[in-house]
Amino acid sequence: MLHFGLGESDVNGVLATLNIRGITPRNLKKREREAGDAIETVATATCDKAIVDERASCDSNSKQKSVSTTETYVAKTTKKRRLTQQRHQQVDFKKRIYELKASSSTATTTKELREGPTYNPALSLEEDCDISVIPDPVSPPTCVPLLADHYTWAYFDLETTALGAKSQIVQIGAVCGGEPPNSFNCYVHPGKTKIDPRATSVHGLQVINNKMYHHQTEVASVSLLDGLVLFKEWFSKIGPKPVLVCHNGKAFDAIVMCRAVQQHLQSGLKDVISGFVDTLPLFKDVLPGQVTYKLESLLHSVLQTQYNAHCALEDVLALQKLVIHLNVPNSKMLTYSFSTNHMFVNLKYKSLTEKCMSTLHPLSNCITDYMMSKIASSGLSYDHLKLGFERGGKDGLSKLLKEKNNTSKARVTSDKKILKNLPLTSKSRV
Repeated sequence: MLHFGLGESDVNGVLATLNIRGITPRNLKKREREAGDAIETVATATCDKAIVDERASCDSNSKQKSVSTTETYVAKTTKKRRLTQQRHQQVDFKKRIYELKASSSTATTTKELREGPTYNPALSLEEDCDISVIPDPVSPPTCVPLLADHYTWAYFDLETTALGAKSQIVQIGAVCGGEPPNSFNCYVHPGKTKIDPRATSVHGLQVINNKMYHHQTEVASVSLLDGLVLFKEWFSKIGPKPVLVCHNGKAFDAIVMCRAVQQHLQSGLKDVISGFVDTLPLFKDVLPGQVTYKLESLLHSVLQTQYNAHCALEDVLALQKLVIHLNVPNSKMLTYSFSTNHMFVNLKYKSLTEKCMSTLHPLSNCITDYMMSKIASSGLSYDHLKLGFERGGKDGLSKLLKEKNNTSKARVTSDKKILKNLPLTSKSRV
């Protein structure tokens, strides 16, 4: 096995073909170590014999030089072997080896717990068994700023049917360039979605008899798909590689826009937008110590001016004016940027988290909402917890929650107090 490159899967495959019960990875590794010690002993004896043979075969003229070189090598090798043996006897080394073995054993056990009996190579195709798989640990997507390039900064803002990030677009405003700026303003009819009165009180947009009004004045509107197509056509006029600059965009505008683009991929807007820049953390960096970082407050504090806030076009004109006045360099803008692809990955992650969270209500009386959100954000649903308990009991569920993710942190938690709060007893199972 050591010389032919066979692993545990190959060995168990051969045993399964012979209708012999498979061997566990731990026992296989144990036998491998036993064979390794024997091979090392034979190799050492062979090397010693080769040294003796080399001495005997040396010519008389070079005998003294050859013996001297060989003795030096033997002394060096012996010293190295002795130091290695001493290091292996140290407490810290043994402790580290124990930790690595325990970690490896735990990882293997947890993987088998997640996969169920499907990992067994001797499993019959006709055997009725549990083939459900608990997913690998999930971590939040890592936000990486855009690479330095010649981007076109387009300041944009949205007005929506409600105040949350799941609302629908009712106005798209954007501006790019100097005097006069190249602007874009489009009112989007929400269709069957009603505009929340609280949102109307903010931006003044409402639908009456299927007609759209802005502060009681009727405005022309288009469907969401047509609005996105028009937005794409506007990008072709302003320059290459557009990046949308928005205030609090990472928590709202970028999410709403990417959701709309995802629903209407035929608009082609996904391949046009290079990324986003969120000016909220940017202004916190450039203008520290402000009482509030609302856009209208910043404009009044820095430029001593006011504007018609919560109108998408007026908002982006004000945002552009403020960034230009502060003379923010492109390198600083890129520091607070993120790609369009990151937003789509983040939307997928949020969707998975929300889906898992909706199944965890039976645990609401046992653990806090924060801990429920941690379970959901790791990709575990109520059924996954139940499956883990059925396969491994208390210990199995504990290992599942403590499993390391790709950042080497616990999947959910390793706190024993929190684990005890879960309904793990047979009378109150997950």
